[in-house]
Amino acid sequence: MFQQLHESEDYYDHFSYSVGESEPVYDIFHEGQAELLHKVHAEFQKMNVSITEDFRSLKATMNHMMEIVKKIKLSGRRSDGAVAVSAEDEVEPVKDTNGNPLKSQTQYFIQPGSDKKGGGLVPASTDLTHLCPLGIVQTLLPFQPGLPVNFSNPSSQNDDVLTTNTDLIIEFQSPIWLCPSSKIWKVDTSSSSDKNYVTTGGSSSTRESFFRIQKYGNDESTYKLVHYESDSVIKGIGATTGFFGAPILVLEGDNDDNNVFPVKFREVDTSTENVFAKGLRMFPTF
Repeated sequence: MFQQLHESEDYYDHFSYSVGESEPVYDIFHEGQAELLHKVHAEFQKMNVSITEDFRSLKATMNHMMEIVKKIKLSGRRSDGAVAVSAEDEVEPVKDTNGNPLKSQTQYFIQPGSDKKGGGLVPASTDLTHLCPLGIVQTLLPFQPGLPVNFSNPSSQNDDVLTTNTDLIIEFQSPIWLCPSSKIWKVDTSSSSDKNYVTTGGSSSTRESFFRIQKYGNDESTYKLVHYESDSVIKGIGATTGFFGAPILVLEGDNDDNNVFPVKFREVDTSTENVFAKGLRMFPTF
């Protein structure tokens, strides 16, 4: 049955997995995902779940279905490169580098989550002819931890612990600011550049400023930032090379782990370190 399914035209279109008479709980938009289909089939067999010939009506409980989705973490891709997701990944507390949950009233440095050289993320100009809006750049100086940020949930001011796959506002915390616009991050789609940079100047009430944190790799404190262009289209935040080789955050065309900029969150210890005395400047190469 799976071989016939693979060879059919429907395989290159759109599949919906349904539980009983309920609505579809997971969609695949991807050509050639035979390997994933066989993995699903194997999981169904292990759990003694029967599959009808049209592969659409699954005689299983919702718990079984969600267990399979979590184990395999299927991902789909449309022809335009954007990822279409109709089942959210598991929501869990985001951990900082000390293993503690991220909290909305706490300041953090956002630092590279891999072995990349350099320091943390800071605001800096992405255009030699215009200072503002400021982009988000990784400083090349390893002794600079970055400029602190705060996270907040735009839909609830009562959430203290921040979780994965939840809309968040990211805002720099600095008593000195060079631009008239806000310190809130956003995806800038207004630029004439072919790249959509992540910049400051956002608003806590608009989608362009909504980011989410997702797990990256196997390290429990390494994550990636993503942006939902719509309820079903999600793209990762990666980096392109800017002035003097400094990485600048940009919106990627998909959410592939190979393209994103992995990050970690280090809590700012205000009792022992003077953040601004460490030379955290607006320009990452000075």
